[in-house]
Amino acid sequence: MKTSPLLARCENEVILGRVFCELTYAGAPLPHRRAASLLDGFRDSAEYAAALRGDVSPLVKRLTQEELKDERDKHHAALLFSHAADCVTFRGDLERAHPLRVRAINLFRSISVSYYTGIADVVVSGTPAVEIKEAARAAGLDELTRVGREARDGALTRSRRGAAAMKILGRFVGDVEGARADEVRVQASAEAAGAVQVALTAVEDGLTEALAKAEPGADVFVWLGEARKVWDWSGQHVDVEKFMVAKAKPICWEIYNAKRWPALRQMTALLRPIVSSLATRIEQTREPIAYAANTAQMLVFESEMDARLEKQIQIAERALRICDTHRNARVVLCDFFVHRANRTLDNASVFGQQGARRRATEDAERARALWPSSKRLSKLDQRLARSRFFG
Repeated sequence: MKTSPLLARCENEVILGRVFCELTYAGAPLPHRRAASLLDGFRDSAEYAAALRGDVSPLVKRLTQEELKDERDKHHAALLFSHAADCVTFRGDLERAHPLRVRAINLFRSISVSYYTGIADVVVSGTPAVEIKEAARAAGLDELTRVGREARDGALTRSRRGAAAMKILGRFVGDVEGARADEVRVQASAEAAGAVQVALTAVEDGLTEALAKAEPGADVFVWLGEARKVWDWSGQHVDVEKFMVAKAKPICWEIYNAKRWPALRQMTALLRPIVSSLATRIEQTREPIAYAANTAQMLVFESEMDARLEKQIQIAERALRICDTHRNARVVLCDFFVHRANRTLDNASVFGQQGARRRATEDAERARALWPSSKRLSKLDQRLARSRFFG
């Protein structure tokens, strides 16, 4: 027997209420009743039948994952998931809000511009066609704009909601597929960068003031530590890495030239994950290549502060991988190879002299390829020549 339109609408509204509670929590403010029409296309499904019996999980799963075809259904579903994300965000359940907001963004951007234009023609009739077209195009990305605003609002205090918004934006910065992918990627990147800029404002002011002192001291480490917190808050955003490397390099040189080794060791420890992350980006994508030399120099500082020779070599080799013409990296790595060759010769047993000379010679050739005019390498060559003569 065919269900009457009135009964079908009532059933849809009841099921929608159950679905929304499943997405959010019991007692959450329900979306507008018109959203119930979204369920018309599911009425003949096994999932809808299960929902009528009280089990809405299968229907929720379909609504969460299925690619909807009808533009009106997409719009209702987008509004539904956006409202659900708002409700759970208000309750502080940010982890639960994340997939709901992502689903809303994906649904909004999948709706055609012509659909939004049709709505705008009705809502703001009489508005010039060019303005309507611009508004319709922007409408599909409004949800992303909202997330960006929330990230900026929470940037100065590094709030949990701001961090959650940054995480959502990060989801759309990388490999984005589907409708309007390029536009989404560009806007998400701009929104995230804007929030990072706000978060770094106080840090930059504090760091500038600290560096203006005759003898910059512990407050420099404090402000760089604050920048590190911004990096954590932002989901390890590349702009924070570029900021920290650019600011820290001249500070490290000042400490290095003053031979304040404990302070330099403290600085490299603070910056290690940031420098490593930026180095990884350059290794994988050659972006941001403009920061390759600065990043390589920070790795050189780190290598010189490490107490383990093999680790020093590993770090310096990484510096050269991201900037193979970096003078300091070549000089320092040359010295490390010379040091290892001398240590090999020093530790050789009576019966291991030949093998030690071979390994030391290999390191000498590695050093020569990096910096042939090294005085330490010249002394090593003389030592190897004597050992071969007397060996």
